[in-house]
Amino acid sequence: KPVEPAHNLSKAFKGKLPITDLNEEEAVIHALNRLAFGPRPGDVERIRAMGLEKWIQQQLRPESIDDSAMAKRLVQYSTLAKSTSQLMDEYPNPAIEAAKRGMSPEEYRKQLQEQQREQTRQAMMQNPELAAEARRARQGGADNPNAQALRMELVNDKSPRRVVGELSAAKLTRAIYSERQLQEVMADFWFNHFNVFAQKGPVNFMLPAYERDIIRRHAMGKFGDLLSATAKSPAMLFYLDNWQ
Repeated sequence: KPVEPAHNLSKAFKGKLPITDLNEEEAVIHALNRLAFGPRPGDVERIRAMGLEKWIQQQLRPESIDDSAMAKRLVQYSTLAKSTSQLMDEYPNPAIEAAKRGMSPEEYRKQLQEQQREQTRQAMMQNPELAAEARRARQGGADNPNAQALRMELVNDKSPRRVVGELSAAKLTRAIYSERQLQEVMADFWFNHFNVFAQKGPVNFMLPAYERDIIRRHAMGKFGDLLSATAKSPAMLFYLDNWQ
C-alpha cells in the first residue's frame, strides 16, 4: 500500500522532489542544512516563495546565480587572485629575507614590526573608515578572521601569514554571504578531503592557487577530473613529497 503524504505540498513548491512527511518550512530547512551552511535570515521565506525544486536546480548550476555582491566582498583579500610566484615574491619567508639582508631572523622581525607600527599609524590617519571597520571587527573576538584580514590590510602585512589569513577569512565570508551555497559546501568538502598542510615548506604560498584553480574549479564537476587535478597540483605534490 503506498504511503499517504503527510502534507499536501504544491507542485510549484516541490516539483518532482520525493517529499512525503515534511511541510514546506521543514523541507526548506532540511535542504538548507544539507545543501548550504544552514538557513540565514530570510532564506526560508525566499525559497518557499520561489519553490524548493527551483532553488535546488539553481544551486546545481552556480554559474546561473548572480553572486556579484559576494565578489565585491572578496576584493579586500588581495592575495586570492595572485599566483604562487607572486606570493613568494611579495610575502617572503622572514628567515630567507633576513639572510638576504645579512641580518638575523630576530633583527629582521624587529625591523618589520617597527615598519608595520609606522604603517598602521599612517594608514589609520589616511583611512579612518578602514580603521573603524577593523575596530568593529575586532570586537567580535581575537579569532575573528575578518578582523585579522582587516588588520593585515591596514598594516600592509607582507609576511607569509597574510596568505593563509586571507584565505581563511575569504572561506568564512563565502560561507556566510555567497548565494552559491551548494558550490561553497562542495568546495569546503573537497578542500577538506584533498587536504594539504599549510605549514609544510612553501605549501602556504601554493594554497590560493590550489583552492582557486583546482578545488573550486572542479568542485561541482566529475570526480575523476578533480582527483587528477589534485594529484598533479604543486601543493599536493609538495605535501606528499612526490615532487622528489
